[in-house]
Amino acid sequence: MFNQYDDAYHAAGDGNLIAMKNCLEKQGVDPYFHRHMCTAAIHGGNPKVLEYIINWGEIYGYVFRYDSSDELMDFAIRNLVKIEGGHLLAYMHQTRILSSQEHESFMKRVCEIVVEECNPYMIRFLDEMHYDCPFKDEDTLIAAIKTDNFDMINYWINHNSRLWSLSDEEYANLLDRNQRFAQLVHKHLAVNALEFHIHRHFKGESKRAYARKTLLEFGIDP
Repeated sequence: MFNQYDDAYHAAGDGNLIAMKNCLEKQGVDPYFHRHMCTAAIHGGNPKVLEYIINWGEIYGYVFRYDSSDELMDFAIRNLVKIEGGHLLAYMHQTRILSSQEHESFMKRVCEIVVEECNPYMIRFLDEMHYDCPFKDEDTLIAAIKTDNFDMINYWINHNSRLWSLSDEEYANLLDRNQRFAQLVHKHLAVNALEFHIHRHFKGESKRAYARKTLLEFGIDP
């Protein structure tokens, strides 16, 4: 039995629905293992696996709960972000398998990890789901520079509404100090990205310049 549970857990973590079904068919389960199976399913990123485990647990009266102090769950969410498992997040959002409070707590943690991992694709995906990732602080730009994350640097600069209210001097200083930091830590992609935005800024071609111009045309002082 325990070997079968172990195989099922790994199959769920791999997102392998067929293997997991074969392992669990006609087997009962305790609530502790059911919770960890759900965690493994989130790690694997396959919504059909999670759906099967949720339905399978209901047969025995078990309900999936989110525990923010669960380190295994935190690890699972981090892997879900790394594999860009948007389909599973969309499934959880649509079906609301967690209570409202737990769902919002879960999604808040997802947003935090997405920012920590500097994943612009997932930030955009969550934004489309109407979840606001806290990526706009300069700390996120610094983290992107440290990891030489070209895409995140571009996303941070191009989609950061906080930059619209900066004066030209403040914006130029922000770009300059972060470019010098990128040079200091020898992150070449980051240096190139920041140089590109510096050139666009002084040519008046940055997305920030367009945003400020648009706001002014509508009579809004950024």
